[in-house]
Amino acid sequence: MKHQNETMKFIYQIFFYCIIATLIISCGTLGHIQFYNFNASKDAVEENLLAVINKDALYTPPSKWNGYESGADSTRDIFIMFQSNPMELYQVDFAFKESWSSSSSCKLALVCVFDDKLWHFENDLSSKEENRLMKRFESEILAKMNYQYSKE
Repeated sequence: MKHQNETMKFIYQIFFYCIIATLIISCGTLGHIQFYNFNASKDAVEENLLAVINKDALYTPPSKWNGYESGADSTRDIFIMFQSNPMELYQVDFAFKESWSSSSSCKLALVCVFDDKLWHFENDLSSKEENRLMKRFESEILAKMNYQYSKE
């Protein structure tokens, strides 16, 4: 009985730490480099974003990054590979909204960047570096989309 109680306690601790880690990792709590608001549905913006990324495979990341599905909210982390100097992998994600299907707007977050060694989040970057990342994302990706955006 004592061993069973210790096992349950251990399982609850793991569950607690997983919930905390999930909250920390989500773009709303850990931070983000920039939010972009669109006056279009999440599905429409996501479809257009993926079309831009995958057109001519110019920004398509290696296959190990494609199709990554995250937790229970069934959102997809989207990865964008910039192959020119500096070579970087950006992670973008849609900010969670209760009902994306019935909403006529959505919020996309530029979450972090991978420099082939480390993932860098908002707290890891200088304002100069943040501006460089945003400018690159906006000029090479968002400017090619069919939807206008505003920054938050």
